[in-house]
Amino acid sequence: MEFEFKSAPVVVPCKKKRKYSSYKVEMSPAVKNVIARDFHAASPNTKWLTDLTEFHIPAGKVYLSPIIDVFINELDLYLRWYNEKRIKLSLGGMSPITYRRGIGLAA
Repeated sequence: MEFEFKSAPVVVPCKKKRKYSSYKVEMSPAVKNVIARDFHAASPNTKWLTDLTEFHIPAGKVYLSPIIDVFINELDLYLRWYNEKRIKLSLGGMSPITYRRGIGLAA
C-alpha cells in the first residue's frame, strides 16, 4: 500500500527570541562607601538610605524608591521586628529552622 501526501508546508508561528544585548555606555567611577554599614546618625538629615525596586505590572514598569533617615532608628527596629516576629508569624510561630525541619528540608 502506498500513500501519497500532497500538501503545503506546515508553518508553526512562534515568537522570535530576542538576542541578549547589553547596553554599553561609559561607566562612571564607583562612589565612595560613606555609610560603611554604620546605620546610626548623630543628628537628623545627615544619613539617608534608599533602594530602587522595579515592579512589572500590566500597565508597564513601576519604580519604588523609599528614603529612610537613619537618625530615626526605624531601620533597626524594622529589621529586628522582621527577623524576630514577622518571619515567625508567617511560619506559624516557629523559627525558620524548626519550620524547615518540620517539613523535612533541614536535618
